[in-house]
Amino acid sequence: MDYTETIKYYLMHDIEMLSKTNKNKTASSLIKILKVDIYEFDYEKDIDQSYLFDLFDILYRLSNEIRDFQSLYTQSLIEIHSAIHNLLKRQEKNNSEIAQKRFQFLQKLIHKMENFMLSFSYENILDYDITQEEFIHHLIFKAKNIHFVRNACKQFPYIINSQDELGKPLVEKIIEHYLLALDTYLSEENLGPLDDLIYFDKVLETIFSKSKIKINPHQRSLFLEKLKDFYEQKQYSYNRHKEKLSFFINNAMNIILENKQEKSLDYLSYKYEVHQKFKEAHLLEAAMILNKTTDIGNASTKRAIYSFDGIDAHEIDDALSIEYKDGIYHFGIHIASPLDYIPIDSILMDEAFKRTVSLYMDTDTIPMFPPCLSSNIMHLKEGQVTHTISTYYDIDAKSGKLINFTVKPEKCKITKNLTYDDFDYFLERGCEDEVLETSLIHLANIDPILKEIHEEKDGPLQPEEITLSEKIVANAMIYHNYQMAKLMSERELPFIYRCHKLNEEEQKKLTNLQERLRSNQSNQTMIDVIDLYKSTYPKAYYSRKNAGHYNLELPYYSHFTSPLRRYADVIAHQCIREFIFKNNYSQEDINRMEETIDKATEMINKKRDSLADYEIQYLRYKYPKQKDAH
Repeated sequence: MDYTETIKYYLMHDIEMLSKTNKNKTASSLIKILKVDIYEFDYEKDIDQSYLFDLFDILYRLSNEIRDFQSLYTQSLIEIHSAIHNLLKRQEKNNSEIAQKRFQFLQKLIHKMENFMLSFSYENILDYDITQEEFIHHLIFKAKNIHFVRNACKQFPYIINSQDELGKPLVEKIIEHYLLALDTYLSEENLGPLDDLIYFDKVLETIFSKSKIKINPHQRSLFLEKLKDFYEQKQYSYNRHKEKLSFFINNAMNIILENKQEKSLDYLSYKYEVHQKFKEAHLLEAAMILNKTTDIGNASTKRAIYSFDGIDAHEIDDALSIEYKDGIYHFGIHIASPLDYIPIDSILMDEAFKRTVSLYMDTDTIPMFPPCLSSNIMHLKEGQVTHTISTYYDIDAKSGKLINFTVKPEKCKITKNLTYDDFDYFLERGCEDEVLETSLIHLANIDPILKEIHEEKDGPLQPEEITLSEKIVANAMIYHNYQMAKLMSERELPFIYRCHKLNEEEQKKLTNLQERLRSNQSNQTMIDVIDLYKSTYPKAYYSRKNAGHYNLELPYYSHFTSPLRRYADVIAHQCIREFIFKNNYSQEDINRMEETIDKATEMINKKRDSLADYEIQYLRYKYPKQKDAH
């Protein structure tokens, strides 16, 4: 019996004897035993090879005792691991009981081996199990929340090196998803959704930039080859698509190679499809609109109307009025109406559709409409007559019951533009303007009534403390958004809804994950991360189909009050104009609007996260010393 046969006998029948053998020779023999067993593996042979699990326990001890263990055996282990991976992929098609049993054995073995190989790079790793892998897969591929992914990489860096039941590395799956998102982005003539591509770009950047995460050179070279193959196989007719393909493939390669990239504002603008300036065609159309809209006539209401915003507000799109008589609050909400100035089929609206929102980054702004319109004739400027959509609510002051309301197009002259600080100051100390002071008191008194319709749930990520005036205005806007959504839903008319729907099935899955992790006390940190994640999942979204707003506890909700800054609100205004202000509309009109809403919600939902990330990257570039604060 040669030495290797002796070691195999001890491994199978007298494992204690292995502690008395030569460490170096035993390690070499164990690697040979593993290699032979894997290379001669047969799905149809029902033999007991459970001793291979013990083999890794012995190798783990020897790896800590032999100085050059990693340099001596890592390459052999990689080759054996690859062989197991291939065996898993080549599972026999027959579903015989023996084949299934052997397949399950290989799954357990590759996880055991993976845990052992991870110990080369990481100290104090948790006992690896499939539940942890399921958790990280959920975060990366389903939740798609980069903040939680970063946290997981920090807390459990070794999990990123995990492989699935067929032995495919997690990082390889991430690159495949990156390429799938890139293909989707390049699949449309005007370029498709960007959110997924930017998200997986951030995941790759997180993984390859963290010193705690060890990706071996062999894997890196395989990933680079996969990117190169994708680039060479793709053919596009448009130069813009070719340029984008080259940009994102080279961008990913630089991340994998850990090459530092200078990120100028031009780089960010190109990558995120965010353009600070408007094209000449847009500016010329805006100038034409400005020239022909010098005078829209007198105001159609004599009410005192006040706006309340932050001190740096450039686009004022909502204002309030209120009167009190015989126990009834006559409460008005006046919203700027850009569709009275810009035709829905104009190139300015096309550009607003592409931008989806105005971006506010400290003192810098990238507006949705040209400022000569959105910060001039269209916004609710003090002393200026402006087109609005005004809604008047009659509310019983004692019961809080909504008695009646009307929504109509109007021309409003704003009495005064005030800041939130002005509101709080005058409410507390009074002012010489008796009408203003009375209005502020009425607004403060009606606030509890408006607030009653919703109850925002508490969560771990609460906004900074806001002032009384900000709360009053926010509650008024929530009330108005709710009433507009309720009106359109009850009349079964096309509308754009702001939805936040709790996915109970996903919550149950996450709870089940926690229960399985509790079997191992060392998983407590991971359990806590899932708790935090559950409290912030899922995100709100826009849809033509009403699903209610879970976080506000409202059966209907929309965004209607910021049409100068959000394209979703423009669509909401279009719906009101088409189906409330007009007496006649056809089924064709309904179908056309439904199609418009679907296109808008798809664009907005799939661009939201990348725009938020652009704001972060923009601020990091402009204020590098403050980058850690963002």
